[in-house]
Amino acid sequence: MKDNRASARAQVLTPGVLLAATQAGCAAVVVVFTALFVGLWLDSVVGQRGLCTLGVLVASIPLSLWLMLKIALRVIKRTQVNLPIPEPPDPLVEED
Repeated sequence: MKDNRASARAQVLTPGVLLAATQAGCAAVVVVFTALFVGLWLDSVVGQRGLCTLGVLVASIPLSLWLMLKIALRVIKRTQVNLPIPEPPDPLVEED
């Protein structure tokens, strides 16, 4: 039973899937830290205390989700296999 689970897990965690997860995670971290530093900078310019940081962090959530989705779809598109579709037999031709 353990061997079946291990082989199924090995099939799911291919290098392409791991690469996509790593890229998406790193992109999300970069977006969040960029939003954090931009928000802190805006707070220091405006003279607020945390309001701009919170607003920019909340606004970065859709950007982060969009970027992760785009990375995942790009990896899926790159790993798709196009199998040839067999042609149906011609009904007008009689086989002997």
